[in-house]
Amino acid sequence: MGDTLPLECHPAKLIACKRLPAGGVMGSLLFVVLLIVVVGVGVTVLKGKVGKDEGGGTIGSGISPSNLQAKAVLTEREQPMYWRLVEAFPEHVVLSQVSFSQLVSAKGGNRSQNLQLFRRISQKTADFVLCRKDFSVIAVIELDDSSHKGKETKDAERDGFLKQAGIKTLRVKQPPPVELLRQAFASKASAEQVVKHEAKASP
Repeated sequence: MGDTLPLECHPAKLIACKRLPAGGVMGSLLFVVLLIVVVGVGVTVLKGKVGKDEGGGTIGSGISPSNLQAKAVLTEREQPMYWRLVEAFPEHVVLSQVSFSQLVSAKGGNRSQNLQLFRRISQKTADFVLCRKDFSVIAVIELDDSSHKGKETKDAERDGFLKQAGIKTLRVKQPPPVELLRQAFASKASAEQVVKHEAKASP
């Protein structure tokens, strides 16, 4: 009987103590230890994968090949248009790269309908917004370039959203003269004049 180990008996019950072979107990303990080691290794590997970004570097470690860099809000092509608007409307506020979610809101339907409409417009951005001193919107100015070719339908949809909210959109391909810009918001005819001027100026 020297190769067996007694198990602890419950003091409140008269139950015969069972005896297990010592080798079986040791085998069970070894299995538990190996299981703990395997689980620990798995957790460590999983944490390592979660901490990696797409570029293979560890987030926050400073060794990631990807990093964030500051850039200008407006491109070199957009900047002249911004300053032309500032020159043409010194008594107004000119904003750039404004999300549609800051310009319009979805109302009138039920909660689901309003949310669905809001999601359609929230990711869109206006190139320039002309505002009064109280920041109420007068018009949106879009500087179209070659990237808009073939996107006329989408542009028309964007303009339709703004028109529904009572916001006028003026699309130009290059900064118009100051006087034409000022006239462009007086009437529909003057807005067409801006477009005609562009057509003549285009090579």
